[in-house]
Amino acid sequence: MCFCQPKTIRSAPVLCHIKHNSTCQVQSAVLWQAWLLGIAEIEREHIRERQTAEIAAAKQRGVYTGRKQGATKAPTGPEQAQALRARGLKNREF
Repeated sequence: MCFCQPKTIRSAPVLCHIKHNSTCQVQSAVLWQAWLLGIAEIEREHIRERQTAEIAAAKQRGVYTGRKQGATKAPTGPEQAQALRARGLKNREF
């Protein structure tokens, strides 16, 4: 798709010269990316809304309790690093 004014010779469209055509292709690509990004953002909003509604319904049924606190977060800090080094692990291993 070219954003410049189409030129016609004897009722047949003529392409822009090469430099201008590449500029038009870049503009077209940017337009498509913006459009797809907008669609993706709308879809993420719908996913969050559905997830929130499903969690609320599960809580009402008494099935959903959420994750246990600290279940996924490993202890961190210098003490933990020293303990891992004492067990023989190297820095890149933890």
